[in-house]
Amino acid sequence: MSIVNKKTSLTQQASKGAFWGLSSNLTVSAISFVGTAILARILSPKDFGLLGMATLITGVVQLFGNLGLGAALVHKKNIDDEYISTAFWSSIFVSIGLMLMSIIIAPFASMFFNEPIIKWVIICLSVNFVISSSSSIHRTLLYKDVKMKKMAFVEIVSRFTRVIIIITCAFFGMGFWSIVVGMILELILKTTLFIVTARWKPTFYFSKSKFKELFRYGKNIYGQGFLTYFNQNMDFIVTGRLLGAKLLGFYQFSYNLPYLVKSYVRDGIGPVAFPVFSKVQNDDERLARGFFNATKYISMITFPLMFGLSFCAEDF
Repeated sequence: MSIVNKKTSLTQQASKGAFWGLSSNLTVSAISFVGTAILARILSPKDFGLLGMATLITGVVQLFGNLGLGAALVHKKNIDDEYISTAFWSSIFVSIGLMLMSIIIAPFASMFFNEPIIKWVIICLSVNFVISSSSSIHRTLLYKDVKMKKMAFVEIVSRFTRVIIIITCAFFGMGFWSIVVGMILELILKTTLFIVTARWKPTFYFSKSKFKELFRYGKNIYGQGFLTYFNQNMDFIVTGRLLGAKLLGFYQFSYNLPYLVKSYVRDGIGPVAFPVFSKVQNDDERLARGFFNATKYISMITFPLMFGLSFCAEDF
């Protein structure tokens, strides 16, 4: 294949990936928005706040498991089944540790927020670590090959199912537990679909040397994850600790609405750039041009949406 054809192929791949990524995120965003609007009429602000407290804790625990192995697989040009299986079993072992860690710290989190029920919510949500790790590498393989259409199908179907389950459970008076049930069942469905779609089966192989090689790259993602999480969530932690679940529910609801619009547009286009850029990581000129183009298109979409949302704030 000529250099021109390679450039054209990558451009088409990036364009198609961005289209499906953006379509998926906009659809998921719309489904989540409608579901949240309905739930806001059924559940109380305290219900949202209690769940917010629990997810803040599980989010902190999740930081310790984000070893960046998936990103390393995407970045590495040549990988074989030994690398993939090593990353898979690493994720499984770490997720079991995260589940146990969540169970251990659940009572302390309950005391920190002064909400006894938080302990049981965290314990229930801890199972999600193991569920999600079962398909994390399958998702990475689809992502590496920029198969955004297949990923879009999984995301849309699983989110629609989640919203239906949560609304149904909330209607029958399950309160914030309806969201917990919906989150767990969504993850089970998503995991199943990713495994079926990726069509990769792990082998019983683990290489310490290959793990170290992947982690040498992934450790940078690991450190970034800590800084990003606390930068984005420290206000939630302080609000929940000092003002309680009800006011945290109001604050999260008002914050998440504009953030939902921004993040789903950004995450629809931005992530496509990583696997595509990894293919041309040695060509600085193409990397720079692609980076600025991605930034330009994200800004062209998000800026008007955010300004429009600010004018509609009173109606919301």
